[in-house]
Amino acid sequence: MLEYTDTSKSFVSKFFVPVVVLVWSIVSLGFLLSTPPANSQSDSGCASSWEQAMSGVYSPQRLSQGTLCQAASGEVTFVEKWGDGDWDVYLKNISPSGLVSASDIRNLQLWREAQKTRRHDAADMLWEIVPQDQGRCAKGKLTKPSAGDSLQVQGAYVYDTNHGYHEIHPVYQETYNGKTCTSSKY
Repeated sequence: MLEYTDTSKSFVSKFFVPVVVLVWSIVSLGFLLSTPPANSQSDSGCASSWEQAMSGVYSPQRLSQGTLCQAASGEVTFVEKWGDGDWDVYLKNISPSGLVSASDIRNLQLWREAQKTRRHDAADMLWEIVPQDQGRCAKGKLTKPSAGDSLQVQGAYVYDTNHGYHEIHPVYQETYNGKTCTSSKY
């Protein structure tokens, strides 16, 4: 008498299931290796939390949280040291363009430093570098850009409720003149 053997179950259990488990393991390992652990510093040059981002920011409660890690670029029109010790960097030709509205620009340009003068062009946005991040790039600090520099940054995109405009504050990382500097606290 011939005995019936279900070869499809045998094939599935011997070949298909191990292949699925192997593929699943490889894919999972890829995700595991590409995801930084919680509360770790990443190589992105960005803060890992709002608490970390606002460390060293004067009166952070006036800044409403927007995007923790925003990349942006623009052309520097004017730089000054403000009363709180921040380097206020005024910029035009902001990219991405959606970072500033007409209202943001209008409110920023109420300040003399953002207006067109004989010394500089009008600015569309303000980016701020806090005192603890100022210094020499080689020391894990950000350097002071100059008018005319094409500047790319990563930083906290916030809304200044006291002044009525969006800004990058603080800047975590800057790139200009072929050099990238990242604050050592990020």
